[in-house]
Order: sequence, then C-alpha cells, then structure tokens
Amino acid sequence: MSLNHNIGGIMGFITTSNFSDIDGENLKTGNWYTSWWAYLFYLLIFGFLMFLVDRYQRSRLLSKVYAENREKELIHAKEIQEAYNELKATQAQLVQQEKLASLGQLTAGIAHEIKNPLNFVNNFSELSLEYVEEIFLELDKLEQSEITAEMRALLEDIKYNLQKTLQHGSRADGIVKSMLMHSRGGKGIMEPTDLNGLIKEYVNLAFHGMRANKNPINVDIQLQLDENLTTANINPEDFSRVILNLCKNAFDAMRDKTKENQNGYLPKLTVRTKDSDDKILIEVEDNGPGIAEENRDKLLTPFFTTKKGNEGTGLGLSITHDIVKAHQGILEISSKEGEFTKFSILLPKEIKKDQNENTYSR
Repeated sequence: MSLNHNIGGIMGFITTSNFSDIDGENLKTGNWYTSWWAYLFYLLIFGFLMFLVDRYQRSRLLSKVYAENREKELIHAKEIQEAYNELKATQAQLVQQEKLASLGQLTAGIAHEIKNPLNFVNNFSELSLEYVEEIFLELDKLEQSEITAEMRALLEDIKYNLQKTLQHGSRADGIVKSMLMHSRGGKGIMEPTDLNGLIKEYVNLAFHGMRANKNPINVDIQLQLDENLTTANINPEDFSRVILNLCKNAFDAMRDKTKENQNGYLPKLTVRTKDSDDKILIEVEDNGPGIAEENRDKLLTPFFTTKKGNEGTGLGLSITHDIVKAHQGILEISSKEGEFTKFSILLPKEIKKDQNENTYSR
C-alpha cells in the first residue's frame, strides 16, 4: 500500500508541477545541470558519440573487407596474368615449332636440289685447276716469247677465277650441309661417353681451328670440369657439334670486341661441367660484347645471324638447340651487353629411349 501511495504521489507531482518552475528553481540555486533540458542535451551528446563510434566501427569493418577483397582480386588477377603469359608462351612455341617443321621440310628439299649441281661446280673447278697446272708445266717446256707470256697471264686469270669459284662453291656446299643437318630426322647412336674428355678435345680443336684461320686472337681458356662426372649417355658425334658451335660463336664475338681496341681487354672462354643429381650442367661463357636484348629471342631461329656480310649462315645455334632438345635437354642463354654471354645446357642422365635402346629421336 505504501509503495503504491509513493508512486501515486510522484506521478501526481510530475503531472501537477510546472517544469518551468523547477528549471527556474534549479537555475536560481545553480543546479542547471540537473534540469530536464540538460539531461536532454546529455542524451543528444551520448547519441551523437554512439553514432560516431558506430560510423568508425563500420568504416573499419568496410576498410578491412575492402582490403581483403582487393587482395583476393590482386591474387586472382596475378593468377590470370600468369596463366595468360603461359598460354601466350605455349602458343608462340607451337607456332615456332610449326614454322620450324615447315622450314625443315622446305630446306631439305632445296638442299637436295642444290647439292647435285653444286657438286658438279666444285668437282669441275678442281679438275679445271689441275688442267691449268698441267698447262703451266707444258708452257715451261716451250721457248719463252711474248705469246707464251700472254698465255701465262691469261692462265693466271683463269686460275684465280677457278680458285674463287671453288672457294665460294665450297662455302655454298657447307651451307647446304648445314641445312641438311638442320632438317634431317632419324636416329642417333647413344653411348656412354667421357663428357669431360669430349669437351677438352673439341674446345682445343675449336681453338686451333680459330688460330689457323684469318684474324686469329689470343684467348685465355679455362676448363672448370667436375671430376665427379664420369660418363654421360650421349651421341658423341652430334654433341661434339654443340661444343664446336658454341666455342666458335664465342671466338667470333670476342674477336669483334678485340677489334674495338679496348685497352686491357683479354678474351676469356670458360667451359664448366657440374654433376647435379640426375642432371648434368654444361656452361660455355665468354667475356665478349654480349647480346642485345632485342636479339636474344631470335638467336635460336634458323638463318638469324648478327654477323656481318657472309661470315655466318645463322644455322649454328639452331642446330645446337636441336641437338640439345634431341638429348631431352634444355639450352638457356644469359647475357649482359658489354660484359658476357653464357650458354647453359642441362642434360638428363637418363634419356627416354625408343624401341631401339641405343637410339634417340632427332
């Protein structure tokens, strides 16, 4: 009963009291902060603070969600880009392989058609040179006169022309042979080979061949061969061409750099082998002029060459690449202009064989 009476008294006070009188009384006594409008103000401030806190928390949550979504999008975009690049590289490789296959068939046909008449040119040039030498011997037996002198002069011209014909015919024959080598298929004999010994022999052969030709240069040759490497199952006849081609290209590049008269420049060729678990690493590195960035993707393309005039056919590296691929290996090129060029060959120790265990596909 007393509780109901008190509540009723309070409600009666609220309904019968004048708020303005209460506020006036609070203002007079200095207790304005207990007035109803003060509490209303406190409530508004509290509501505003809660609004700010809510906005801040929402903002943080949205930022976190946005960052997570952004990261996922970037990862997804990166995956798409990588897949696109891989697809593009595969497509380019397929196109290149198709071109090479067509080019191989074309070059094989052309080479066979050219080789026969070219053999006639070379053979008859050699035979004609022998006849000219015989005529010179007969002229020496005759009494010398203005007529014999004129005949000798004419024969000298004929001899010079025949020598030039034979020289360029032999060069053309070499190109044809390279074209046939590049386009040929078939099998190669695989056999356990002392790879270090083969490298020593053909690096030395390439060096002495370079020294015997025109414009020889001095080269510091360093062989860093892994002694743990015993034998490799390769085709020695084909793989010797790889070593010869890479060394020859290195010598030619370093010769060009030497012609620039760089003070203190010493040509240096380093050949390395390394036994790496189930693979064999071979590196041929020179300190020549390097390879321009725009030419690196073209180096293995048939008939592409940076050599001037008639100094190169552009088939050496292409044939080298074919031989390495036939051994189920990888050929990589790294270079820095003005400093070095390095060819790295990675060969598997165990090559997947055909039906004939001693052969591999070319």
